[in-house]
Amino acid sequence: MTLPWQKSSHSEEASSCLCLTTGPTGLVRIRESDAPNVVLTTTRGRLRPFISAIKADRLPQGRERMTLQWQKSSYSGEGDACVYVAAGPAGTIHLREGDAPGVVLTTTPARLRPLISAIKANRLSP
Repeated sequence: MTLPWQKSSHSEEASSCLCLTTGPTGLVRIRESDAPNVVLTTTRGRLRPFISAIKADRLPQGRERMTLQWQKSSYSGEGDACVYVAAGPAGTIHLREGDAPGVVLTTTPARLRPLISAIKANRLSP
């Protein structure tokens, strides 16, 4: 099934825009136009705080991202298929995949706990 991707109305340039789609399960999928194979899948409820952080300009910018001390997850295997985590300013947590180091998810411990619990309980679908 091919999902219809829609360009965000806030995206300006055609080569670096954000695209979204929702599937039959209600999950929201987000990708950048210049990296269409890297897709973030989430729920609307989990996306709202992220959008609020963007609107309030509470996301790390430029140099702040480069100075993070990344640590490979102890549960990750060998090669690029691994997850890295870094502690950021003001108690934020940053996550990225080894094969997509430019895509960084920023969250808080309180928002990350439910995701970790769902993963441990095998409540997430691929």
